[in-house]
Amino acid sequence: MLTAQCVCALVAPIDNRTPVRVLQDPRESTHALNTARWVALGLRHAEIVTRATFTPTDWTIAGRQSLLLYPAEADGATGPPVTSPLTLIVLDGTWKQAAGMLRRHPALLALPRFGLAPKDVSAYRLRKSPRTDGLSTVEAVAAALDLLDAPQRHAAMLRPFHAQVDAQIRTQLVAMGETAFRHNYPHIDIENMV
Repeated sequence: MLTAQCVCALVAPIDNRTPVRVLQDPRESTHALNTARWVALGLRHAEIVTRATFTPTDWTIAGRQSLLLYPAEADGATGPPVTSPLTLIVLDGTWKQAAGMLRRHPALLALPRFGLAPKDVSAYRLRKSPRTDGLSTVEAVAAALDLLDAPQRHAAMLRPFHAQVDAQIRTQLVAMGETAFRHNYPHIDIENMV
């Protein structure tokens, strides 16, 4: 990341009660706007595991119930159990990559599943999700932990992410010029970006 775009001063790790394990598709780890890194930097109890194939030890912590953060479709997926300490398991990649991880790891499908009902549109304006309820990894983790660790709030872990997105938009705007930027990103309001 360029020094002009460095947002490291905004990182202030939160002491989350529910540990987070991010299972990351290797292709996502090298993406410039990879938001899983903000999860690992923004939480004291978070780990990213990056590989093509995972084992149950990648998502299991002794004495804790693993809970998969993934939309609970009409397939019998259940919400979070309330009787045992939890570990939040998060798949990091595109929707297609996440679906592939589930196909390759049937044991993940057996985990209790926790889906979010996002209240806001994603701030990840440079990458668009094919889903209207799609959030970046860091946004989804913050929203899930706000529910699981309530009343503790996790918005502080989003500050570097928001600053990074704004810096990337400004960089793209300068590199492309306003006309090309508006053509390629018509959904982004640049009036207050300069």
